[in-house]
Amino acid sequence: MATQYKAQKLVGTGQYLSSVEVPFDYNEDYTVAGWMYLRDADNSEYPLSIAYNNNNRDFIRHHPSNNYFRLQSYVAGSDFTINGPNDSLVDSYDEWHHVTLRREASGLSIWLDGDLNASTANTSSLSVRSNAANQFNIGRKAGSSSWDSHNVTDYYGFKAWTRALSQNEIKAEMRFVTPVSRRGLWAYWPNCLKDHSGNGRDLVESEGLTETSSPPLAWKRQRHQYIMSDITPPNISLPFSTLNIKLY
Repeated sequence: MATQYKAQKLVGTGQYLSSVEVPFDYNEDYTVAGWMYLRDADNSEYPLSIAYNNNNRDFIRHHPSNNYFRLQSYVAGSDFTINGPNDSLVDSYDEWHHVTLRREASGLSIWLDGDLNASTANTSSLSVRSNAANQFNIGRKAGSSSWDSHNVTDYYGFKAWTRALSQNEIKAEMRFVTPVSRRGLWAYWPNCLKDHSGNGRDLVESEGLTETSSPPLAWKRQRHQYIMSDITPPNISLPFSTLNIKLY
């Protein structure tokens, strides 16, 4: 029987999740990945951000009017921005999708359902910051006095690593609730709030958030992990090798 997990629903301005600990060093490699229920809306929102202040931050912007993700990084006030393809999300609304933000030596990138959506190359300015991040937020533009969760968006099953995962690793992580790779694991939140990595990095609600009653995905127990059931979200191609990954 499939195990039902609940997602966290952010409704309107002022609702977001944030880390209670200083985040990993965003001058180094990192990967943050999780499930989002994307909804079309009149206003932009910022589903994920890592920052020191308004002039030093990495974040994803969901731009509904043109149906794309925008990848933005500010370093000492300089803006490094790249947009995903126009209309790349037009068929992705009102569905669960897996979204990954990855930083590595070559630059920043966004991955949608395991495939590259947008990337920007590193420059000497982008590669080094004088301050490490002190904010990690889901549903908020960290480093700013404002947060932007204008429309209802559900979040679920986020994981973070202090290294850059490969595409095959990203696709493998889509398959499991618990992390497939423990190397460099910073935290993971199967139900959005409590860190199950043993590192104690729980997330905090900004104000009374709502757990959705309907699960984002169906999962089944297999050995020591919960694995995605035969019900696979649309447009997601999982590599065969994920079926043979060593379980922890």
